[in-house]
Amino acid sequence: MKAVIRRDYALLVATIMLVVGTLSLISALRPESFGFFVGILGTTGALLVIYEVHHTKRIAQATFVRDLNTAFTTDESISALWKKLLLDENIDKSDRPRISSYLTFFETVYLLLDRKVIDLRLLDNLFRNRFFTAIGNEQIQTMTLLSQPGTFLNIHALIKMWSEFLASQGVPQHPGYYAYIKAAAMQDGYSITQLTHQDLEKVLTLEEEVFAALPHSDWLRKNDRDVWADCLGNQLTIGAVDQDDNLVALAVLFDAGSSSESISQYLSSDNPVVTSSLNLKIVLVSPSTQRSGLARTLVELLEFETIKTRGQGLLCTIHRSNTPSKNLFTSMGYTRVGRADTKYGRRDIYLRSLALPSRKQSRHRRKVRLVRTVA
Repeated sequence: MKAVIRRDYALLVATIMLVVGTLSLISALRPESFGFFVGILGTTGALLVIYEVHHTKRIAQATFVRDLNTAFTTDESISALWKKLLLDENIDKSDRPRISSYLTFFETVYLLLDRKVIDLRLLDNLFRNRFFTAIGNEQIQTMTLLSQPGTFLNIHALIKMWSEFLASQGVPQHPGYYAYIKAAAMQDGYSITQLTHQDLEKVLTLEEEVFAALPHSDWLRKNDRDVWADCLGNQLTIGAVDQDDNLVALAVLFDAGSSSESISQYLSSDNPVVTSSLNLKIVLVSPSTQRSGLARTLVELLEFETIKTRGQGLLCTIHRSNTPSKNLFTSMGYTRVGRADTKYGRRDIYLRSLALPSRKQSRHRRKVRLVRTVA
């Protein structure tokens, strides 16, 4: 590392000497152009300095990441817990000190990120699995992370920061994240369950409550009893039930295949993410539990189900004036890819890729083109 830094300084000195020599030559041969070239070389010099500062910072951060990794791998408590997590061994009360050390390490990571000391891009590949494997572990959740409100607040903040970063990069969440959000909902008093035909009346009641409170009735598509029966019998419908056994939220994952219900019919692309995407048919949240995070939780859990069925993406449609839904889905990594006149009104089409992007795709996102509309 020192050799690299010495080489960079030598390059900078050589550049300065070249600039001074060039200025002297111009001053002697073309005095009238001296000021012009001074301006150009001054700008070039400023850019070189900025590059040097940026380059030095990257070297420092890389060194810092290396030291963080050394601290993780050489700490006996952290290494012992990580070994148990890797081997899927039972974690019990005797592991509490190890859990504390493990989570404290990542609390420190959060503080470094929050204070802009280090960039999450440098940490992601190295530490993502180590972090989310731990926070997704049921025993760690039960013993410390979720059972003691007010503790490890930096860990919860880091989960939010990291998940938002992955969404912004078009990268699927780690399986441990999905386990965490489901457990967190249960800790808040909601059980997440798959709905069946026995829940049909509860579903219809929830739909009526939601539509009665909508600012605009055309924001959502209202479904009849037969459609809901199909969703409960042939599609995956999950719901959140409160402690009084009331259904307060639901979301439907719809495999439309090549039928007229498929949202992908409105899009033309050679992108396999589109052709293998499933529909997020509808999300309903009771007015009494809005802003509880249940909509996000249910949608993200359906993303995980999509991944498990080898689907590469989720498509949904949102009314053009439904700003709250647009804001929610955009924050979760969904991108508007088109607009269509569907049989239930004009809608914007949003896509969330659940496939790991290649380097080329991450640099140049493929555009998805709208090809036709249906009256």
